[in-house]
Amino acid sequence: MRLFVSIDLPAAARLALDTMVQSLRQHPGGRHVRWANLEQAHLTLKFLGDTPESTVPALERALEAVGGGGTLLTMTLTGVGAFPNRRRPRVIWAGLDAGGTASDLARLHAALEHDLVHLGFEADQRPFSPHITLGRVRQGLRPAEVAQVGGMLANPPPVPSVAFEASSLRLMESDLRPEGPIHCVVCEVPLGAR
Repeated sequence: MRLFVSIDLPAAARLALDTMVQSLRQHPGGRHVRWANLEQAHLTLKFLGDTPESTVPALERALEAVGGGGTLLTMTLTGVGAFPNRRRPRVIWAGLDAGGTASDLARLHAALEHDLVHLGFEADQRPFSPHITLGRVRQGLRPAEVAQVGGMLANPPPVPSVAFEASSLRLMESDLRPEGPIHCVVCEVPLGAR
């Protein structure tokens, strides 16, 4: 099973992201991006990769332990950016601001990382950067095409100010298909359950 741990987005946040992506698509650089299916938009807390199905019960217990000690998180969509940067974009994203609960989100991520490392998963090598993936830049672009994508990101449309509450953690399975990945919920654990 190809698994990851995430926080789901409500319909209002997905709609706001869709409006923004529709605007980005109109830019000449937009045609060089494979845009994500925003019906499946989520905040990835930890990508686990290929995982034996027999590990799922232990993962669920780890999520219950971490989620039970967590609190409800209020987050707001912020600006658009790219990994690794706007000059060499590979992934287009919308940022998330946890406002006054930023330390709660960081603690939640750190606790999850700690417990999953104890289950044998590798620790993330990069710092946690909360974001929603909007699309991936197509490979093999000419420099002028990459510049068009960079131009699109230099002056992106404003991100609608949508705040939402994250109330649960989800263990998700990602089924890779030619038309794009399909995500299915394996289990869901409420935050602050204890």
